[in-house]
Amino acid sequence: MNATGEFVSWRLLGTDNAKTTTFDVLRDGQTIASNLKNVTSYLDTNGNTSSKYQIVTRVNGVKTETSAVVTPWSDKYLKVKLSSPGSQYTPNDCSVGDVDGDGEYEIIVKWNPENAKDNSQSGKTDAVFLDCYKFSGQRLWRIDLGYNIRAGAHYTQHLVYDFDGDGKAEVICKTAPLTKDGKGQYVTAAATDSNIKNASQTNYRNSSGYILSGPEFLTVFNGQTGSAIHTVWYNPNRAGGASGAASMPSKSFWGDTYGNRCDRYLSAVAYLNGAGNRPSAILCRGYYTRAYVWAVDFDGKKLSTRWLHASTSSTSASVTDANGNTTTKSYGSSTANRGSHTLYGNGNHNLSIADVDGDGCDEIIYGSGALDNNGYLLYATGYGHGDAIHVGDFNPDRAGLEVFQVHEESPYGWDLHDAKTGQILYSATTSGDNGRGMAGCFVANKRGGQFSSYGDRSLRSAVDNSIITTNGTSCNFRIYWDGSLQDNWFDTNVSKWNGSSATTIFSPGNYSNSKTCNTTKATPCLQADIFGDWREEIVEYSGDDNTTLTIFTSTEATNYRVPCLMHDHTYRMAVAWQQSAYNQPPHLGYYLPDAAAGFIANSSITVQDDASSSSATMPAVVPQNGVILWPFEQGVAHQLAVVGDDLKNYVTTDVTIGSGLTYGGVKELNDLTETRIGVTVDNNPAPDDNNKLSFNIVPLSGYSLNITRIDFTATRIGTDGGNIDVSWCGNKIASGLRPARNAQNPEYTTYCYNVTTTNPEKGHKLTFNVYNLGITKQMAFANIKLYGTISQTANAKSNTIDNAVTGIVDVQSDASVEEKWYTLSGVRIKAPTQSGIYILNGKKVSIKK
Repeated sequence: MNATGEFVSWRLLGTDNAKTTTFDVLRDGQTIASNLKNVTSYLDTNGNTSSKYQIVTRVNGVKTETSAVVTPWSDKYLKVKLSSPGSQYTPNDCSVGDVDGDGEYEIIVKWNPENAKDNSQSGKTDAVFLDCYKFSGQRLWRIDLGYNIRAGAHYTQHLVYDFDGDGKAEVICKTAPLTKDGKGQYVTAAATDSNIKNASQTNYRNSSGYILSGPEFLTVFNGQTGSAIHTVWYNPNRAGGASGAASMPSKSFWGDTYGNRCDRYLSAVAYLNGAGNRPSAILCRGYYTRAYVWAVDFDGKKLSTRWLHASTSSTSASVTDANGNTTTKSYGSSTANRGSHTLYGNGNHNLSIADVDGDGCDEIIYGSGALDNNGYLLYATGYGHGDAIHVGDFNPDRAGLEVFQVHEESPYGWDLHDAKTGQILYSATTSGDNGRGMAGCFVANKRGGQFSSYGDRSLRSAVDNSIITTNGTSCNFRIYWDGSLQDNWFDTNVSKWNGSSATTIFSPGNYSNSKTCNTTKATPCLQADIFGDWREEIVEYSGDDNTTLTIFTSTEATNYRVPCLMHDHTYRMAVAWQQSAYNQPPHLGYYLPDAAAGFIANSSITVQDDASSSSATMPAVVPQNGVILWPFEQGVAHQLAVVGDDLKNYVTTDVTIGSGLTYGGVKELNDLTETRIGVTVDNNPAPDDNNKLSFNIVPLSGYSLNITRIDFTATRIGTDGGNIDVSWCGNKIASGLRPARNAQNPEYTTYCYNVTTTNPEKGHKLTFNVYNLGITKQMAFANIKLYGTISQTANAKSNTIDNAVTGIVDVQSDASVEEKWYTLSGVRIKAPTQSGIYILNGKKVSIKK
């Protein structure tokens, strides 16, 4: 309900054709709104709490579905009454999944006792329970994890997902002797290993409350009944072994003997073999020192190992495959040129899952390091352990996703790095442990995302690292709430950016004494797009009785229609891992402000395709002149081109730099700011592939780009040496250039060349070879301009396209690379096989079959 009427909202599914799908709203069987194409919500000012509502879905005006009848909530929030296991318990982390296949989520609640402990704290704890509930309050089952699973944020990481593809979610978590399933049976009965079946139901807690010996298991439970399906040995055990019970090894193994480092667990879900295949459970052990990541598959009957990654030192890591074959590799560097070169010591109290390299398979972002889908190390930054991590498209104008992370180890601080390569984009140190950090897209008039941390109270741009405010903003959770395309902050209250600071717009605590969980972390039990339109729900519990979930949904007006967030792959994976350790909020895998325009029905922007072809083509154009300009004035990597209006919808651009060159910041001249370029090899006498600085332009498929003139400025900084060779399309157009020194007047030289473009349908590259330069000296460049004409090729079709770059994937490709298709969930496919919205080479297109 809303203060001025009854608020009704519904989903636009990721599988819906957003261009042709509209909705009608019925109250008590009568149509009160029709042909709604811009939003998926409606405020009925004439309704009341007894009104009955339905949603009619239409495609191209034809009715395709009428929803079941629903009635409004009686209050601002939904109350779900729970059955508490005891007065000392409160609801803690929650997860959702459709456990019975009826198309509606159920919610799995972890009950935490009041004597729960951090790993660093001694003391016995009561047992942990997992319950499954319908949102009506009906409890389906209860799992008792028993005394051998300690209570605390780092011990139980429960996964809820459909692992075997039968349309029903399972539950997977760590278990032990004394764990009972939802039918009251010990989980050992579900083992196929006789040693597990015959394991003694013994309490292994010591006098300090730690469990440092005895068997350790992993169990998959039927999500509908709670019964254990299969139980296996947890891999690895305390001593790093693949099976069997083990006691804590000596201090040299983990770094302590009381389980602080050994019993740090994380979990996630990942599609390691791509879409169309079963997902894997990701179970993790350790991150302060040793780090183990175990990928487990479930076929409906049995759990099996896909691979086990073991980072056992800062320079060595191994992968053991499903057949028990182990391959060990040594690693000699990290992307930040410091710290550990593997996952050893580089893990977080949290993790993330995303397809960071565009191969259609998920990777595991483990904090200051990442694993490829085959279990091998993708990279390590070397910045070490941290308490917060965020993965999303925070800079929509550069390819791929970014990772923002804060750091607990000296020199502390934060960094923003490339999720695929680990390349450090921006970083800074702080005076001590930087324990909290947040990233999102909070500021409407700033393109891209922003980030902040407790150690550096500035809110900074993820695009250029500029400071927006130094007043400090929340570093807890981000949320879609107010109806805009920007994130809001959630830190017990919901707040939004007002132009200079954050303003509170909603306080859940005003209703039923609603509480967050996890003590000082103050996280919701769950935050996710559970039902209704694309805004997210906040799940907390009532402090009045500690036995009622309070679920809040936004009734703020919105002018936007967005597909269900749970149908975005990166977001859905995030909801699955949100319950792990220090909970983090979910992020989309695309930049919402860019994508939103394509989610409106019946707009003039469409791509239609006939039945004889499965690939979309670009807009018809007459030849147009335009300019591509790199001001090149920021002094850092990933500087963007400014593309003239006549070209901007038809080309992609980027800058690449050879391993023999480095960015050296800016050089301020009297009337010009240039980017410094340094060398890593002293006085390299000749141009080679390592000292190339290249400015790349690629026309979209179906177009040709004929560049006819090139201008740029250059300066030699502090040197009498230094030369530049210039090439266009692989052909040298100038050799041995020696621009003005910065001590001269003028301080730079402007060069202009008329050029011929060979193969104008292919990618083009302007290359500067910088050589014969001392390692302490630099060359600087600015205002790289390319003048040309865009034309349509003979085989292009006369269709139109949504020109907004979505940020789901920003593909930098050339004509030699095949068309790159992705679903809105970020999963790569060969080509669309049905109508819908897809991403083609970085552009969102709507296909009509």
